[in-house]
Amino acid sequence: MRVVAAVNTDLDAGLAVRTLFDAPTVAQLAPHVGEDSDRRAPLAAGERPALIPLSFAQNRMWFLNRFEDGAATYNMPIAFRINGALDVDALDAALDDVIARHESLRTVFPDIDGVPSQKVLPAQPGLWRRGGPAMVPVTEDDLVGELISLAGYTFDLAGEIPIRAQIYSVGPEQYVLGIVLHHIAFDGWSMAPMARDVGEAYRARTLGQEPDWSPLPVQYADYTLWQQDWLGSETDPDSVLANQLAYWRRELADLPEIVSLPADRPRPPVPSYRGDAVDLRIDPESWAGLKAVAAAHNATVSMVLQAAMAVALHRAGVGEDIALGTPIAGRMDQALDELVGFFVNTWVLRVGVDPASRFSEVLDRVRQKALDAYANQDVPFELLVERLNPTRSTSHHPLFQVALAFQNNVRPEIQLEALDVEPVSADIRTARFDLEFDLRELSSGDASALFDLHSVPVEGRGELVAAGTVAYATDLYDRSSVERLVGWFGRVVEAVVADPTVVVGEVGLLDRDEQDLLLRRWSGAEVTGPSGLAPELLAAAVAADPEAVAVVDGTRELSYRELDEASNRLARALIEAGVGPERAVGVAMGRCADLVIAWWAVLKAGGVYVPVDPGHPAERIATVLDTAEAVCVLTCGSGVVEGTGSRLVIPLDVVDLSEQSPRPVSDADRLAPLSVDNAAYVIFTSGSTGTPKGVAVSHAGVLGVAAAHHDLLGVPQRARVLMVAAPTFDASVFEWLWAASSGAALVVAPPDSYAGDALAEVLAGQRVDAGLITPTVLATLDPAQIDGLDTLVTGGEACPAELVAAWAASPGEAGNRASRRMFNAYGPTEVTIWATWSALSVGRPVRIGAPVPGTYAYVLDARLNPAPVGVVGELYLAGPAVARGYV
Repeated sequence: MRVVAAVNTDLDAGLAVRTLFDAPTVAQLAPHVGEDSDRRAPLAAGERPALIPLSFAQNRMWFLNRFEDGAATYNMPIAFRINGALDVDALDAALDDVIARHESLRTVFPDIDGVPSQKVLPAQPGLWRRGGPAMVPVTEDDLVGELISLAGYTFDLAGEIPIRAQIYSVGPEQYVLGIVLHHIAFDGWSMAPMARDVGEAYRARTLGQEPDWSPLPVQYADYTLWQQDWLGSETDPDSVLANQLAYWRRELADLPEIVSLPADRPRPPVPSYRGDAVDLRIDPESWAGLKAVAAAHNATVSMVLQAAMAVALHRAGVGEDIALGTPIAGRMDQALDELVGFFVNTWVLRVGVDPASRFSEVLDRVRQKALDAYANQDVPFELLVERLNPTRSTSHHPLFQVALAFQNNVRPEIQLEALDVEPVSADIRTARFDLEFDLRELSSGDASALFDLHSVPVEGRGELVAAGTVAYATDLYDRSSVERLVGWFGRVVEAVVADPTVVVGEVGLLDRDEQDLLLRRWSGAEVTGPSGLAPELLAAAVAADPEAVAVVDGTRELSYRELDEASNRLARALIEAGVGPERAVGVAMGRCADLVIAWWAVLKAGGVYVPVDPGHPAERIATVLDTAEAVCVLTCGSGVVEGTGSRLVIPLDVVDLSEQSPRPVSDADRLAPLSVDNAAYVIFTSGSTGTPKGVAVSHAGVLGVAAAHHDLLGVPQRARVLMVAAPTFDASVFEWLWAASSGAALVVAPPDSYAGDALAEVLAGQRVDAGLITPTVLATLDPAQIDGLDTLVTGGEACPAELVAAWAASPGEAGNRASRRMFNAYGPTEVTIWATWSALSVGRPVRIGAPVPGTYAYVLDARLNPAPVGVVGELYLAGPAVARGYV
């Protein structure tokens, strides 16, 4: 950019930036001089109108200053530590000289009927200190607070100049110069000429002289008038402004409203603009490697950084349509090089990132986009926002929320005669964007002095590195999240330096600790798979307390001994009917005690329990039974179940099983030996197609989930557990296992008592202690009417926080909720009922929680790589709890 500006100024060449990239040598470039049409009208001082308008960039700063009531969001603080015999009067006069030299530093912005203008004040002593003393004494301990206070100064731009400074005396021959400027009159490039002018003026004043400067060819007001003339009218289709606006309308069409890192907290409607920053450093070897990649691809290192950042953001979960805000100096004429003012413009780099593409392809796209942007850089960002008119919101910055700046301008250094001067790193407390990356090339020694890099060893002084900060909005992000992103960006840099053709989706973002966290510590605890069979669960309950109530169905009660004997008798009848391992039994029944008997009987016979809803259409029932190859069908009640075909139908309320033995069933009684790998039940789900799809779960899966949930959700022996789930859902199996594993009683909810007052009567009348209730049903109940229900599990659908607030125990609460445990359970049928669980409490987020023992949970990206913390991916479940397969 600077080369093009110099050639165009000296030779009136009219070169475009793209031409320099296409013809990078002098010999190649020479034939193009005068060929391009990028000639600009000469920038020179001229006659000024009575009211000088604001530049486009200043207009937005002025509006934001009014809109934010003078907030310090766009303040630019700098500070220098000075050691030695400082001549305070000379420095005082030098600051006056600099303000006199640069009109922008003594300009105020009054408005008439809401229309602002520039008013240049006459130069006079002390403007920068508002009539206060040039120097104030402070202790070293108080210095940081003083600098922070100065940096947060609220400017009244209508009546006071946009610069404030203070000299602090912190000890014998120890000083700090603090300066804060408003962005409306200053940009990053301005720091170098201002610092240089301060140094020259100080040297002259220590000699009792005025500074002998070469006069500035133009002032900022001249630039403002020239800019409006150069851009022309938007209504003129041949004007620069109209043509460049047309480009940006095409380029940014359908841009997503928000393109930013997934946040740790909800985005507030109005940001506080509070911020913090973490350090960022690219070591000498990697920095040299990035510059080599740039040279090999005829790109700038800034383009490589932009491509690397786009890849890092994509991999961090931002998406495939990446938008980055990038500042551009805006000083396309050498007459502006030594001028203090707000020239910087911002352009939006929009690049698509496909995980299957190679980094070199992303870099090529960034290069093309950047060159196009350079050719259309004159449209002020503020005008672009106004014309594109994106969805307006006070909650986020328009068009982009992540900014990346690579500062290739001269580092500001004040050289004061016979004094040691070094910059003081700024304590960033504001955030203009969600994230703002600010990098600069420095020697490694300078980087360690300018930034707090004590955690990163400096490998030699004088080597070139890139160092800077990442400012972030504390409304949205925790420091740890931004530090993780910085680490991921660093690993992207390492990957592309090692191989610029690396596939984007294969760049390894995670370090060893992150891999261990995601693949081991968070994925689920290792457990030894159960070696027994599902019926052993009932046998254990019988042995522990045979006369304990097992099932309550209205006025009918079964003890564990009675349940065991009844299921043994039915199991023997099923064996006689041809039921055995891998032989299915259709169970077409509603909730009742006989359903529980049927469940245990089918398992004891070695068969496969397949529930069907007798109310379903005959065609669906037939499909389920045929798919499962059911041997027979168990029913209960007077109704006829359609769709059973020619299969044997056994109505449990009619059949006489008194002749069957109640003794335990063993392999000697079964048609074949039963193993833990044999299917215990098949649950048919609708799937995504609506066609029933049977999921087969083994005996190992049944025992595993029973053991895991007993440890997590166990209830006291002889407690009362609600049985309300529809038999065709695997939640019903959970209820049976939950009760049996604790020796608790199942309380059967009648068919018409599945919600509302009817269910509330069951819970209260039967003194239910524990239950699994879906959020939809829970919302129909009044918690004030429910006494008990000490263990409440919700699952099957998302649980709103309002329900947790109504039902979960609160700290220090008294009454029937005080001892309640509330859990959220999640899991597909394919992973044996529940895969994850989470304890719920009032005021805490409702999450699906951690894996149930026996289940491993992984969040993976589209290429099956572990998704980093905070990044959206797909949940993959593994381990012994995974069902055997589909039937």
